[in-house]
Amino acid sequence: MKVSAQSHRRTRSPRYIVFDLFHTLVDPEDFRPKGFLRSERVATMLRVDPKAFSSYWSDTLAIRNSHPSPVVRLVEEYASKIGRTCPPEIMSQIDYELGRYQDQAILSPRPQVISAIKALTHHGFKLGLLTNCDEREVREWPRSLLSAYFQAACFSFEIGYQKPAIEAYHTVLGKLGASASETVYVGDGSNNELEGAKAAGFRSIVFMKGFVSQNGLRQPSEMESFQRTADISVDTIEELPNLLKRKPWRKPKI
Repeated sequence: MKVSAQSHRRTRSPRYIVFDLFHTLVDPEDFRPKGFLRSERVATMLRVDPKAFSSYWSDTLAIRNSHPSPVVRLVEEYASKIGRTCPPEIMSQIDYELGRYQDQAILSPRPQVISAIKALTHHGFKLGLLTNCDEREVREWPRSLLSAYFQAACFSFEIGYQKPAIEAYHTVLGKLGASASETVYVGDGSNNELEGAKAAGFRSIVFMKGFVSQNGLRQPSEMESFQRTADISVDTIEELPNLLKRKPWRKPKI
């Protein structure tokens, strides 16, 4: 029986893996105090109404995540609109607060994450990163121990597309030189990323539930929805190397 080229590609083991970053590879909640909201912290430093600034912060999310301008400029614009002038030292402190816990997470990944990433590259996988973020949140990525293992890193504020837009997935695949049919997507489910990866035709979708099952950011109903969307669910990244090198490598959802 003749096997089509498409069927042959589907039966081959995947060669590429695209990861989400926050709550998938690293978790700012490991460092962030419970109840901390950076919008409230910034409002306190600006000496403005927290509710009004939090509303402004929510309204500018799409701008922050799709434009390369320094995020602190949006704070400056808000202060200017209400007639508030902030000295440079205060704006510098605000800039620090806007990304301090993301910095810590990126610069201090859990040892087991590093070990798993090393194992995946040892098995021959090429790795890509695709994450929705503003420029402040990933400023320390070049200094992360993780960055050396990734052939492509796509941040929404740089590429101009946010997950689940199909263009975001196409961009990272293009930078990897990969086709969707030979690539696995791994994420914690935020921003409808799993649905987006499925729509983009990824080889398989993995729900990384370890961080979000512990940090309290997701409701049980959300977790169940992510597991239904994914082809595979794993508790920790340590499961991935052995899972993905198997032939056949698919396994039932867990």
